[in-house]
Amino acid sequence: MIKKVKKLDQEIMDRLLGIWLTTNIRTHDFIDATYWYEKKALLIKELPKAEIYYCEMNSQIVGFMGIVDESYLAGIFVESTYQNRKIGQKLIEAAKKEKERISLHVYGKNKGAIRFYYKNDFRKVDEQMDESTGEKEYLMVWERNRQI
Repeated sequence: MIKKVKKLDQEIMDRLLGIWLTTNIRTHDFIDATYWYEKKALLIKELPKAEIYYCEMNSQIVGFMGIVDESYLAGIFVESTYQNRKIGQKLIEAAKKEKERISLHVYGKNKGAIRFYYKNDFRKVDEQMDESTGEKEYLMVWERNRQI
């Protein structure tokens, strides 16, 4: 079931941080794990400012996504044992019901995520180098009323 965080307490924060860290290390194996550990402090500061959608199964959070600045998708994170169960799909659909536009950055080497976003009607509008990792990344956008 997809829900939105109403109050980000320490228990939820710890759960989200754990999912965020393990998912990033596993998914972005082309970036040294140290990078993600160093980013954790920034996430602790920024997560309370985000609009957080999460999936709960058996009374436990198994995946989530955060939207900042009204329409920027900071990421979708799903525990490995719960992947390929359409959780990411359900999270993105929940946000699409509420948003007119969603943008995000995705690493060029993250082919699975790129396929996922294309499948969900995002389009690549730009590419750039992520200065902090030296990796190519794409800016992708979904717009509700986009004329094809």
